[in-house]
Parts: sequence; structure tokens; C-alpha cells
Amino acid sequence: MSRTKVFQDPRPRRTPRTEGPPSVYPIKQVHFLEQPEQVLLPPLNEVLDRRRSGRELAPPSLKEVGHLLWFGCRVRASTEGTPGPIQSRPAPAAGGLHALDLLISRLPGVPGLLLYDPFSHALRTLEPIQDDALGLYHRKVETLFPNSEGCVITLLADHAKLDAKYVHWQSLALRDAGALLATLGICAAGLGMGFCFAGILGNEILAAGGIENGARIPVGSAIVGGAANP
Repeated sequence: MSRTKVFQDPRPRRTPRTEGPPSVYPIKQVHFLEQPEQVLLPPLNEVLDRRRSGRELAPPSLKEVGHLLWFGCRVRASTEGTPGPIQSRPAPAAGGLHALDLLISRLPGVPGLLLYDPFSHALRTLEPIQDDALGLYHRKVETLFPNSEGCVITLLADHAKLDAKYVHWQSLALRDAGALLATLGICAAGLGMGFCFAGILGNEILAAGGIENGARIPVGSAIVGGAANP
């Protein structure tokens, strides 16, 4: 009987490595998102009580998605650090590195594949994209959510950033992904939106975005919509 492989405990490196040149996404266009001014959220106990995994979702508006990203993953503060900036965001992350990139697709009114910029609170359109690969990914999502028109969120881990600071970083990427998706799910409940984890990592998104093989690791995905059916 083969032994089950387990994650090893991560530990900070005595001397952080140089991360190396960053992977640059091919950006075509920038869509700056609206910052919520007077959004009254319900009390936390009500938000937690109403949180559900909604599988039949209406198309979200750009404003709704912008509010979700603002409350769930914007950069609140940043200081210089090694191997990169130490950031404060709503969701926790290993060492404050926040080594996850958030990609959005199937967003009504904004075609293509979009990278969220948490510093400027904007969506950046990637180009060129491989339409066949993106379509394959969306069809895979549709098999999981056949009655949903929600947009798709995919998380990619910048493993070089984690490896530069930690030995045995692998479990940190998955824990960061779970923390971020859970935070977004709670924020969606507070905003009256529907949210559901998807049972796929999102490997197809690499080919769709023309992302260099090995530059990023898909670590999770979800679907979000304008309203959740009970």
C-alpha cells in the first residue's frame, strides 16, 4: 500500500530569496471600478446566518462585482518588505504577501479575461486571450452550474513569491486561497449576492490567458451572481 503524501510544515527562510523577475500579464485595457460610498451592510450575525452556497445565480452587474472586490480583497495598506510588499487586505495571507492573483471571466458587459488590480481597484483586460481555451473552461463551469449565469472567479498562486520567503510553501497557497474565497463568500452574503465555490482549480485559465507555463499555479475558483436562489 502506497503512503499518502502530506504537506510539510512551512517555515520562514533565514534569508529570503530574491523573487526574480515578475510574471507580466499582457494588459490591453483598464476598467476602474466604483468605490462604494454609502453601502449599508447588515450586522455580522445576520450576514453569517444568511450565507449559503447559491448555485442558481443571476448575472451580476459590474457595480456589484466592484463592491464585492472592494470589500473582499482590496489593498488597505502596504509597506515595503522582502521579497515583496507586505499588504493589509480584508482576507489574511501568509506573511502578508498576498501571493494570489484574481482573474474574472464571464462578466456581463466586460468581455474577455480580467485581472483584478487590488491597489488601484480596477479590472485589467488581458490580451491576447485564447478564446477556445476560455470557452472550454466556461463549458466546464457550466457542467457544474447548469442553471447559473454568474461570473467566474479564478485564483492563481504566485508560487515564486511564496517560495522566496518560505520553505515548504505549498500548503500556504491553498490556505490563502481558502481564506480569500471564504472572505469573498461572506462579503457576497452581506451584499445580497450569491456565491459558490467550484470544485475545479481552473487549470484551463493558463492557456486562455496566454500565461507562461509554470509562472502561476491555479488554486481554486468560484462563481458569483447577482442573487442567490434559496
